[in-house]
Amino acid sequence: MKNNLKKAVLGITLISLFGIGCKKDTASPTSGKSGGKKGVVKPLTGPDQVEKKFTITSDTFKDMVVDHDLLRENKINRPHLSWENIPMGTKGFYIIMDNDKGHVYFNKEAAGRTRSLKAEILKKIINPMSPQKNDALTATIEIFALNCTPDQFRKSTNKGMEDRRISLASRATIKEILKESGLSSMILGSAIVEYKIKK
Repeated sequence: MKNNLKKAVLGITLISLFGIGCKKDTASPTSGKSGGKKGVVKPLTGPDQVEKKFTITSDTFKDMVVDHDLLRENKINRPHLSWENIPMGTKGFYIIMDNDKGHVYFNKEAAGRTRSLKAEILKKIINPMSPQKNDALTATIEIFALNCTPDQFRKSTNKGMEDRRISLASRATIKEILKESGLSSMILGSAIVEYKIKK
């Protein structure tokens, strides 16, 4: 009798300590939805996280067409430019516009905080934006995001230019010099936009 009483008391004590049964934890470790503490929400990674592309655009060229006659009439030396989603660590920019026949329209530097450049108008009727020969099919603007200042980039690149000037160098020439001089790491990334040339 005493043994049975002891067993009953021990059973009641265990039940009060551990509960009658085990409840499943309904909290999701990632959803944060539960009656108790909120779970940890993991940051978006992998294919669900899309990195925005570095881009450059110009509203000077309507319908994505370069009209040399219109540029000459309006004395435009450089089109309006804007860019976004720059690579992290960018300290400056170098921008080039050329065509598929090697004509360089312009080379331009910009500080790291710059996100656009106004169109540049010249008083002269003939300017780099209106080449004498209009036999090219496409014109391309490329902007390089630099891990150094534009001044440092120009000085480093000029060492490999010999008797040429960087302001007259095409995109292909700049890339070739950077590769030959081991300076390709100065470019964090680039953005390109291509236009058709009106005949």
